[in-house]
Amino acid sequence: MIVFVSAAASMTGETRPTPDDLIAVVSGWENFLILAKTMLVAVKIEPESLIIRSTREENWRKGLNAASMIICDSLTAKNLSDFQNVRIFRLIAEESLSEITQIL
Repeated sequence: MIVFVSAAASMTGETRPTPDDLIAVVSGWENFLILAKTMLVAVKIEPESLIIRSTREENWRKGLNAASMIICDSLTAKNLSDFQNVRIFRLIAEESLSEITQIL
């Protein structure tokens, strides 16, 4: 499992997905699904190459085995430990999390 702090950082040293690769975006948070899809389409990933799954729906794991990469939030990643191709995208930078921890 790989954790990324930004979309740009996630691409460093990575091979760009081919048009035949399927990329799954999985989360129970609707805004995460929308944001991730928007960012992927913005970097010219074809919408047809995306599998969008909400963990709030029944059978949300359907088709994930076909994905070359699964993008999710940290909470969802806990339910995907049986997959090797999981990429966690944090919406809050590590520095911000540290600040919040210090305040609390």
